[in-house]
Amino acid sequence: MPTDTHPLPVADLLSPILTPPGAFEPLIPWLPHLSLLSQTEEEVLLAVTDPTLSDCFTPSLEALLEKALQQVFSPSLLVTVSRSSAVAPRAFSPNPNMRFHLFHTGPSNRLAFAAAKAVAAAPGTTYNPLFIHSALGLGKTHLLHALFHELHLSHPGIRVLAFPADQFVQLVQRASDTATLPALHRSLTDTDVFLLDDIHRFMDRPQAAAAFLDIFNHLHTHQGQIIVSADRAPSLMTGLPAPLVSRLQWGLVVHMDAPTPEMRQQFICEKSAAFSLSLADEIVAYLSTNTFGPIRELEGILNSLRGRATLLHESIDLSLVQEVVLSSVSRPNHTVTIPEIEAFICERFGLSRDDLFSKSRARSIAYPRQVAMFLAHTLTNASLEEIGRYFGGRDHSTVKHGCEKIKRLAQTDPQLRALISSFRRSAVTV
Repeated sequence: MPTDTHPLPVADLLSPILTPPGAFEPLIPWLPHLSLLSQTEEEVLLAVTDPTLSDCFTPSLEALLEKALQQVFSPSLLVTVSRSSAVAPRAFSPNPNMRFHLFHTGPSNRLAFAAAKAVAAAPGTTYNPLFIHSALGLGKTHLLHALFHELHLSHPGIRVLAFPADQFVQLVQRASDTATLPALHRSLTDTDVFLLDDIHRFMDRPQAAAAFLDIFNHLHTHQGQIIVSADRAPSLMTGLPAPLVSRLQWGLVVHMDAPTPEMRQQFICEKSAAFSLSLADEIVAYLSTNTFGPIRELEGILNSLRGRATLLHESIDLSLVQEVVLSSVSRPNHTVTIPEIEAFICERFGLSRDDLFSKSRARSIAYPRQVAMFLAHTLTNASLEEIGRYFGGRDHSTVKHGCEKIKRLAQTDPQLRALISSFRRSAVTV
């Protein structure tokens, strides 16, 4: 997310002497291309916002601008014009489809949503910083865009800067190369709210991390609201400076889990209605319990179904849905084997192979065994009988019962869903 700048404040500064323009008329065409970065009683810092025009803003124009501003304010005013795009990023255009009322909430993300709403209502007064972390595609960026919208709606005139971490890294690098780091710092701290998306990208980027730490310290001291997202908790960011990790934990740290089957069902119903796509109840139920990735992956499946229905005139039955899901969802790029599942479960639950295959019905052993059989049933071509024989000679009805139990539990237990997703991701990377 690029910076939200205000590109025309210079016109307001010069308005007392530009009517009529007189000697300062050569400055008028430049007003849309100049941005006020900072202002004190002694100094004004401006920037040429269009890098293609930076070489055209000659020293004589800069001297004329200084003379004009000195006439408005003080004869001793120092005026500096930066021609580096590092201190004058383009204006931020928030995604209009990423608003609070379009965010699907449920048990897995309700706290993050409520915290974002609270910060939007009263920035700088509570939950500062607000740190939101989750796996890829679960709505972190949506919440940051929604915050941007809501802050401007609720607080007219509020100054908000917003960046993806990669762009921030580039800005810091350009500012370092052009010796304009102090100017960049002044421009980025002259704000009420600072949003940063994907701070984990700062790991092993010491220059960007140090620059952000300076900005954090300044804003937090002056009650500026800081909002950060990442793919992991601050404590897991081993590539960040310890002082920055500590500060990221000063406020509220919230985690967003994968959407529950109920949330998926709600999304499927709403999106299929928007697509004018009629889905039978058994199809909605299948999609909500047999997809595990982010919502946008599920949206891609629904788009595929809509395309098959409208372009190929195919009827949407369960077999077609299963075909689309198999071709769309993240799945292993090699054949998953039952021994791989066995090794994963034993490692995660601290069991031995003998424990897993034993006749014990203790929950500490029976539950991991049922999870292993569920994974084997859903991710391999083995029959219930084959799975039963592998896991200690159990009959197919025992395997079926265990698989159905885990499937039901996965609808309400986020830790179980995370475990299942973890194995699927690990299998993909083998």
